[in-house]
Amino acid sequence: MTVAVRGGAYSGAGLGGCDDGLVIDLSAMHGVRVDPTMRTARVEGGCTWGDVDHASHAFGLATVSGIISTTGVGGLTTGGGHGHLTRQCGLNIDNLLEADLVLADGRFVTVSDPQYPDLFWAIRGGGGNFGVATSFLFQLHPVRLVNAGPTLWELEHSAAVLRWYRDFLTAAPESLNGFFASLSVPPGSPFPEHLHNRMMCGVVWCHNGPEQEARELLAAVHDAAETLPEASGSARTIRDGGLKGVNFRRYLQKGPVDDLPVTGTTGRVSSVQRRTQGTRRTNANHAAWSRMPEK
Repeated sequence: MTVAVRGGAYSGAGLGGCDDGLVIDLSAMHGVRVDPTMRTARVEGGCTWGDVDHASHAFGLATVSGIISTTGVGGLTTGGGHGHLTRQCGLNIDNLLEADLVLADGRFVTVSDPQYPDLFWAIRGGGGNFGVATSFLFQLHPVRLVNAGPTLWELEHSAAVLRWYRDFLTAAPESLNGFFASLSVPPGSPFPEHLHNRMMCGVVWCHNGPEQEARELLAAVHDAAETLPEASGSARTIRDGGLKGVNFRRYLQKGPVDDLPVTGTTGRVSSVQRRTQGTRRTNANHAAWSRMPEK
């Protein structure tokens, strides 16, 4: 019999359901218990990251999660997981301390480095093939308010923007994270109406640290963007108040384009491929997580 586990029900591959099989639905298990002294969070298997953030934010804490609040905790964690705090705090699985599993033979086990270490290693990136995760214990980090927002350019400038992004972010403090994306601009505020549903490239930034540092870094983003050799010309810049008053959006006033250049890059930044719809993300996260010991 085919068995599927439905956690947060956010699976592009449809792994939370199956035809002619059994679906184990964990969606009613959405409790989160935060220990502010130990800086940990016990998260039930049906939670989304919005549930976790809602509980931990009250204590000025957070863990590495995905970039969308409706993403399921179980799917992201067993898949590896990276998000806005990854350069500073590692991957999602680097912050997993233990997990409760129900195995195929009905046994209930708690896996961690000292208990069932091989199984603990397997569930951190190996997918949902090793048991049903009913709860997770995560390490939390001090996070209260962040400075965040996107910078956008016309799609034709992807090669120049990506090269600049690669060099800029790898030299920036780990408190600053940003992922490059080719995306369709959402049809709503705060994006200007004439950009709605247009394919563009950009970087989505998130800074967790002192506000003055954020202002300096994001000002450097704006200033450097002005000098991009292939992205210069008639431009209009928007500066809006973000969570702490630093939210930059940049775009160039040029016509729509059809082709996204293919460009090779070095390090952990992948190549960008032609994309005409949807979203493709590229992350230069080689910081905290690259220093984590192999297990």
